[in-house]
Amino acid sequence: MTSKKRGTGKISKVVRTFGSTWGRIHPEGDARQLFFNASSLVDASDFDKLEEGQAVSFEEERDLANGSRAVAVTLG
Repeated sequence: MTSKKRGTGKISKVVRTFGSTWGRIHPEGDARQLFFNASSLVDASDFDKLEEGQAVSFEEERDLANGSRAVAVTLG
């Protein structure tokens, strides 16, 4: 079973290496960090614009098998 909720936060890490584009989001008011990758962005070309500390909005996707991650990530 999968559930989603909308949230906001800031980019805490961005990794851009050959064959690997991913990062972590620190949700507002939460100590956890959520994983995301380029395909998690609404517009994948935005990945090149991401910087640590940048504000984003996202849907947190939770599932019992894989835990939580950010999807439908947008800038601002």
